[in-house]
Amino acid sequence: MNIPIVLIIYHRPDLTKNLVNNLRSVKPKNIYVVADGPKTPQDKAACDYARDMIKEIDWPCQIHKIYARVNMGLHKRVVSGLDTVFKKEKWAIILEDDLVIDPSFFPYCEQLLKKYAKNDQIISISGNNFQFGKNEIKKSYYFSRYVHSWGWATWKRAWDLYDDNLTDWTKLRQNNWLNTTLSSRVLALYWTMIFDMVSAGQVDSWAYRWTYSALKNTKLTIIPDRNLVSNIGYGTKATHTTRKSRVMGMETSKMIFPLKHPRRVQRNINVDRQTEMVAYLSPIIILSLLIRSIVKWPLCKKS
Repeated sequence: MNIPIVLIIYHRPDLTKNLVNNLRSVKPKNIYVVADGPKTPQDKAACDYARDMIKEIDWPCQIHKIYARVNMGLHKRVVSGLDTVFKKEKWAIILEDDLVIDPSFFPYCEQLLKKYAKNDQIISISGNNFQFGKNEIKKSYYFSRYVHSWGWATWKRAWDLYDDNLTDWTKLRQNNWLNTTLSSRVLALYWTMIFDMVSAGQVDSWAYRWTYSALKNTKLTIIPDRNLVSNIGYGTKATHTTRKSRVMGMETSKMIFPLKHPRRVQRNINVDRQTEMVAYLSPIIILSLLIRSIVKWPLCKKS
């Protein structure tokens, strides 16, 4: 496989080993390993052991090690690592260490990276599908306004849009941009809460910044008609996800080839609504947002 693969690892050697085993089926020729440094002296042994798992790559390939000596944090490590990768590469598949991947994910990404390489409407390709069979998707994939980052691919031209500082958020918030963009009061409240917390430094997430970048630039993500990648990284060792949610640990399926391509690049609104309810808007969150909006409570505390 000639598409570059980016592996993002930290201090979980067992998961890093599983990820390397996943790659063995496709034997990529070009691998970038982005590793954060230890938070504490006690973390160092686990970080070193995780890096040692990269030695289990036993097929001919070029390995680029982007290793931090000290802890940068997940957000800064991912962003700085991808910045380095895209100074050299025009496209890549990005994988964190806590993923289980069906082998069909790789040719799926490879074909679509090539097909949409020059289509500026598309910002990324995801391996996730959170529909749980609720919607019939007649083609091999559909287009969504939501980026999903548990096994994904993108191009340099798209990563260049990544806005780490949420530029213009204050102005866009004052102009009710999200109400217009999302056409839903509850969704606008939800993402306002998220972006407020990110802007205030209360949530240190590169993925929310990536979502902001996609929404601000009105870009689309390709979503498969079935789930190709499962995130099993919840638990006490996880950076952010300590509890299992409905979309964690999902079963994976095999993509069917040849791919059936949609005739038009157009967002599937109905399918996106299901994703919103499953991945973002639980009944408790909806109730909380509505109460906050009625009594005028702040969505987050300013730091």
